[in-house]
Amino acid sequence: MTSCRDCGREWTGLAECHCAGCHLQFSSEVAFTRHQGADGCLDPTTVVRKSGKRTGDPYLVLREGPLGDYWTSNSSLANRRGYTLESNLEG
Repeated sequence: MTSCRDCGREWTGLAECHCAGCHLQFSSEVAFTRHQGADGCLDPTTVVRKSGKRTGDPYLVLREGPLGDYWTSNSSLANRRGYTLESNLEG
């Protein structure tokens, strides 16, 4: 078990990343890196695809975990299972 001494968040996943700046939890380094902007942390809800067939789709979705919510990559598999940004923020 790992924890953040500033916010108390705990996690067990070896691939998980915790942001020391905004104290959000991410499922992977890729998801964590997506929320990093030139001037610091970006709100994960504002990180969207800028081009291609899925322009405007969010890169990250919020999921519930046993130790708290975390942000993960928005894959087509997640979309087929009904995990969308809106449903996770509302629920």
